Amino acid sequence: MSRFDDLHHILPQFSMYDGLLKDFGKQDLENRFCSLLSTAKIFVSMTGHSGTVEVCEETLFVVMVDYCSDILRLKTNHGIDMPNEIKTLSYESYWILRRKPLRLVANSTITDAVYANERFVISRMMKFLADDDDCNVSALTNENLKFLYETLFYFLKYRKYDAHAIEMILLSFYAGVLYQNNVEMFKSSSVDTKLTN
Repeated sequence: MSRFDDLHHILPQFSMYDGLLKDFGKQDLENRFCSLLSTAKIFVSMTGHSGTVEVCEETLFVVMVDYCSDILRLKTNHGIDMPNEIKTLSYESYWILRRKPLRLVANSTITDAVYANERFVISRMMKFLADDDDCNVSALTNENLKFLYETLFYFLKYRKYDAHAIEMILLSFYAGVLYQNNVEMFKSSSVDTKLTN
């Protein structure tokens, strides 16, 4: 029996329980939970917070349920068959920030671990934005993304946000990348040469 099965008893208290099982299936729900849990544990370990931060599996399970409920509503009400990666990351990030499954251990001192959930979400966002297949922490050290990291961290600590705002941040970054790629392509094309000569 996996830890997911231990937590499965939590689901019936949510009114959307049957819809989640019907739409996602138990195996998909378990895979999503295990993936989030693994990523969170790796993050805690790689950031050196193993003694000060722990992952509350019950809360992470509720994060997964909340995320899936939102996606089910989008599918039902907006005709979305499958959410894109940006939407998936945005909604998961929102619920991680809202439920805060990374928690300070009882006897730990207050350090930067207080913002472990914000840092965890940013590490996932930066990994996605940097298109980095390595561990999610490596994107945090990317010098080219340092300003973005600091801005996101400030935003998540002090500003109001929801899944839509997080989605727009990610979409805006991609729009900037697409614009930059188009400018570079235009500069290197024969059309550009004809215009400048």
